[in-house]
Amino acid sequence: MNFSFIITGFLNLLFAPYYYPEMFWVVFPLIVTLFVIEFYSGLYENEDYGGHTSLTNSLVFVYIGVDLIRKLLHEPWTSNYVIKLGVSITLVIFGLILIYDNFKHKGGFFSKIFSSLLIVNTLTYLAIVTVYAEYAIDWLYLMNAIIFILVIWLFFAVIHLFQKKKVKTSVNSLM
Repeated sequence: MNFSFIITGFLNLLFAPYYYPEMFWVVFPLIVTLFVIEFYSGLYENEDYGGHTSLTNSLVFVYIGVDLIRKLLHEPWTSNYVIKLGVSITLVIFGLILIYDNFKHKGGFFSKIFSSLLIVNTLTYLAIVTVYAEYAIDWLYLMNAIIFILVIWLFFAVIHLFQKKKVKTSVNSLM
């Protein structure tokens, strides 16, 4: 297997906002939020976030999905149009399911995992790249997306290992 395709695909995903600057305004808040909250949660590992954070994070799926649909409605149909529209609609539906689960406290493991900031921001980033970029959407692209998710998770896992000693606190003790 030629790993240059994988490396190239991964770098395309990572630097997509550079190649497609029109996605900057959608991606920038995700990246800032991801870094700030991940560094924060690395320091305050045992903090009780509560349901409001999961609910807020699940809203991101909806607003990013709606914005992607808005973008696609103003574009001509291309070979990947249906896939891009499907990704955008799936993001909205997925977000609505998570919002319902988090609002009603019905979600268990599924809602907790998929409402985490790292998962939300990584998946929405990939959806933004999928819609804005003109990359071929095929099995190699899917494999690169999975590798991208794993590398981002590993990156923050390593950072959390090297951060200063974790401060144990809860939201209530901060007020």
